[in-house]
Amino acid sequence: MNPLDCNPGVMISTLLLAGLLPLANAAERVPNRRPQAAPATPERKAGNAPAAQPNATPKSGLKAKMIDFTDPTYGGRIRQIYNPAGDEHDLYHYRSVFNADNSRMLGIETPKGSTDYLVTLYDGDGKFLKRLFTQAEYNWTLAWDRRDPRCFYTRKGGTVYRYDADAAKAEPLKSFDQPGITTGPTGLSLNQPGDRLLLRMSDNSVRTYRLPALDDERISRIEIPDGWFANWDKLRFTGHKDYFALEFEQKQPLPSGAKRLAPFTRIYDGVSGKVFHTLDGVPIGHHDFSPDGKLAYVEGFNQGRDMEVRVVNLDGTEDHVVFTAPRVKLRYVRNFHITWPAGVADWFLLSFFPQTGRLPANYEPWLDEIVQVFVDGKHKVLARTGTACGANFWAQPQQSPSADGTRVLFHSNGTCTVGKIGQESSGTIDQCILYVK
Repeated sequence: MNPLDCNPGVMISTLLLAGLLPLANAAERVPNRRPQAAPATPERKAGNAPAAQPNATPKSGLKAKMIDFTDPTYGGRIRQIYNPAGDEHDLYHYRSVFNADNSRMLGIETPKGSTDYLVTLYDGDGKFLKRLFTQAEYNWTLAWDRRDPRCFYTRKGGTVYRYDADAAKAEPLKSFDQPGITTGPTGLSLNQPGDRLLLRMSDNSVRTYRLPALDDERISRIEIPDGWFANWDKLRFTGHKDYFALEFEQKQPLPSGAKRLAPFTRIYDGVSGKVFHTLDGVPIGHHDFSPDGKLAYVEGFNQGRDMEVRVVNLDGTEDHVVFTAPRVKLRYVRNFHITWPAGVADWFLLSFFPQTGRLPANYEPWLDEIVQVFVDGKHKVLARTGTACGANFWAQPQQSPSADGTRVLFHSNGTCTVGKIGQESSGTIDQCILYVK
């Protein structure tokens, strides 16, 4: 196993480590179940952190606490939901945990000694409200309604449900058979107006349906070139109009003498079912889309050259650099994520994270920052996460902003020492809310 890999279920090739392949070609796959957590190390002291406030009481009897503090390096205002009774994380970096009016927030909790995912409801500032369901009851790769702050959409087997979070009640909308809904990591997503839901079906078609009745079926037949496969892991609506995106990668191993080619991404119209445009050489793994039809993506990282963050229109025009980082300044960075708030057009978030056991003696960027990157080329470091990714995939910060960009949920295993250098895994992963002015 590659010692730099943060997910025990993912193998990174020798070519990638040699810098011959883009990191995004081997982007981490989201685990359907949490791997066993690494053994806990002794809890670290909070130092000069503000006094802890009691929050909810988990079933274990240990009290979770909310700790408010200011990032000592960059001044960001952070609330940490500290819970030593287990690990907590979001829904993956491009699935927002915040509802339509920021009054509610979802998280995934895994108590110590368990591998389950407990979908948990908080208010918009991190106060525990209730546990909703386990992954055996409904699927955790869900999507909030874009207009109704009470509800989100989930599924179980071949049935799609509308779930009232406050009432903790699921209403079945429609069941599918022949073709059915696929299992696996492809989650639910909504179009920009919030009136259509995207589903990947068992016949390898992608279908969109009008909400709430799930009628007006529109079908996209996915044609896969010989020697390639569709990376269904990151299939989703882009959040711009009715377009959805699907990445294609070469099958491995390559035939003798064949040349390795970069992945490409097709943008489809989810209503007409037709391909809108193909972005050659551009993957979407750790990248994200804007509400006005752009993609922010990375070139050069882990390829033996400087990192460039670029923005391109979905039709392939106006491709330009908005952020750069010298290769020498990235030597301690394990990976990155880009996330674009669903209602913000002029900036997105870029996060870095290091590898447990490979930390510098003294802090300097880039390492564990959350950066606000503007499309005009400016940027601002908002905060450090203090996390270091080791055996657990979800130790990655995986920032998840609200639609208006005023709140950003991220993960950290720095316990009560977020933003301080040299923090190896504390044995617990906590959720933190960064407030953006």
